[in-house]
Amino acid sequence: MNSKYGLRWKNLGVFVLVCAIALSLNTPLAAQTNSSTTEDDIEFSAPPELTRRGRSRNRRGKRSRGGCSTSVDAKQLTAIVPIVSAGLTLDGYPTFWAYIPYPTGDYHSIEFELFDERGNSIYVTQFAQTLDLPGIVSFRLPRTIEPLEVGKEYDWSVSVYCQAPESGEQPTPVIWVSNAIQRVEPNDELKKDLAGAIAEREQAIVYARHGLWYDTLTKLGSLRRLGLANGEWEQLLRDREVNLSDLIPQPIIDCCRPTGDEVE
Repeated sequence: MNSKYGLRWKNLGVFVLVCAIALSLNTPLAAQTNSSTTEDDIEFSAPPELTRRGRSRNRRGKRSRGGCSTSVDAKQLTAIVPIVSAGLTLDGYPTFWAYIPYPTGDYHSIEFELFDERGNSIYVTQFAQTLDLPGIVSFRLPRTIEPLEVGKEYDWSVSVYCQAPESGEQPTPVIWVSNAIQRVEPNDELKKDLAGAIAEREQAIVYARHGLWYDTLTKLGSLRRLGLANGEWEQLLRDREVNLSDLIPQPIIDCCRPTGDEVE
């Protein structure tokens, strides 16, 4: 009897051990799958690259002929955009972001310019030197101009003048970055997702998953200015579709606003 029951208990013990081993093998795999991407992560889903090729687009700085001082590294000037160098927005008056690496004395002025589909300049403004740089800056279109039209592609550029712009025949030495933007209408899925996103951080997550670069960046940039969402800001810049992790340590500078009657 004892040997009979002992055998049964032994078999039961083996069965329990096998189940435990099976669970131990499955649990890490499930945990790994769930931890790779969660609903709380910033994951940018890059849309297809905008098809129209307008002005030359480069997110790292290029130097004009005649150039600036050799001590000024052109490639450090950066348009904060995805690798595809183009992006979408819902906003008729979006905010554009760039990293200006040059301290006072290394440049004369900064210029932001917006171009329509035909390459015509439709808005331009300049900013004088500031003691706050280097750092990340933002430029928001003022409401004194017409909003971006839905479905149209625009090009924009940030130029750093190394000397005072001249009216003569000689070109002014300049370093510039240029990229593209398109305004879109929200679809039903996006409207539903935004309706359930109450906090600004949640809205940024929704924007990122729907490929709305400018809205994502502006939302997280505004939060970071307040000392919030630093982790999400880092996630976005490290994203494989963005690859701008070198800018993570850089401060966001509130330096560049339109002058005169352009201020909202």
